[in-house]
Amino acid sequence: MENKQFCFNIELAKIHGINQAVVLQNIFDWINFNKFKEKNFEMGYYWTFDSYEKFANRFGFLNSTQIKYALKILRKKNIISARKFNQ
Repeated sequence: MENKQFCFNIELAKIHGINQAVVLQNIFDWINFNKFKEKNFEMGYYWTFDSYEKFANRFGFLNSTQIKYALKILRKKNIISARKFNQ
């Protein structure tokens, strides 16, 4: 069994919930990686993408419905946005 560890911001978790904090930290990490690699940059923003299922597989403790709900909350609070940059 693989021993994975995930980090998240405790203050964000207090405000938005643990699931949202975990998902948001993962998004931050990917965006920072893309910024470092200078890729996935459109309209002044670095971006990342994944399906709900890929998020769920990565974490292992959240299912795709929980991921979808966490992302919905983060979008509703204008913390993240969703755009379609490519096919």
